[in-house]
Amino acid sequence: MDYGDIPAWIALILSLVSLRKQHQSEKGSKTTAEIALKVERLDAIESSLTQVRTSAIAYWLHPEAVSAKDGLMLLHYLKELSADVSSYSNLLWPDAWRDVLELKMQTTGSNFQQANRTGLPANDPLIRAFTDTAAEISRKLKRARDEVKSS
Repeated sequence: MDYGDIPAWIALILSLVSLRKQHQSEKGSKTTAEIALKVERLDAIESSLTQVRTSAIAYWLHPEAVSAKDGLMLLHYLKELSADVSSYSNLLWPDAWRDVLELKMQTTGSNFQQANRTGLPANDPLIRAFTDTAAEISRKLKRARDEVKSS
């Protein structure tokens, strides 16, 4: 080996080290982007859940004549929530679909969309039941979000 070859060898070694560090950095960026996407999807489910809860409360507190539009919107938001939970089930707990089904049955139970329905008081067991279920789903979503962020 000639002394004139040493700078070429040093340049080659530095290039290989630099290339490896760049590859590791790109891999870390990809992982960060994947985590951000998963968190964004969980946030979308939380947003749908909030819309369901808000619409259900607005619907059940007022008589059917006043809240028929809220009933239609509630059905729409429930479909969105169900679709999101089905699409992103790999990010959620095993029985997430069952929790959403329970919420659907609670929010559309009783005399849902009946013309003679009167508004319920805020402390009615029906309202308490679906708000408790929505709160439990929300807690589980927060745990799922924490698991995604820590992975």
